[in-house]
Amino acid sequence: MSSGGGDSNVAQWADELTFDVSTLSGSYQSFGSLAETPVQMIIDNQSDTAIELSINGTSTCKTFAAGQSLVLDMSTNKGNARDYGFVKGKPFWVKGTAGIGSFLISYTFRLWEVN
Repeated sequence: MSSGGGDSNVAQWADELTFDVSTLSGSYQSFGSLAETPVQMIIDNQSDTAIELSINGTSTCKTFAAGQSLVLDMSTNKGNARDYGFVKGKPFWVKGTAGIGSFLISYTFRLWEVN
């Protein structure tokens, strides 16, 4: 498809990954996996408890305090950095003490490219 205006990309929101923190048990629990390769991600702890995020189910890569969020832009301001970021299918795990609220990962992905 062509817009006639040079190269660009079309972004789409993926289905959000959501985890109910009332089910936390102190051990790593599967949180889900990415259905698409993300360009930008919002990781958001909308709960009253600290959450440990893992990308392998055995060690913590980042601890999120209650109410903390993180925005990751893997597009290098170009929207097409195919060599940096998480890949489609990447699983995540969470660990912590049961609380009230949710832990969320929202992200955009490249729907298609316009040349």
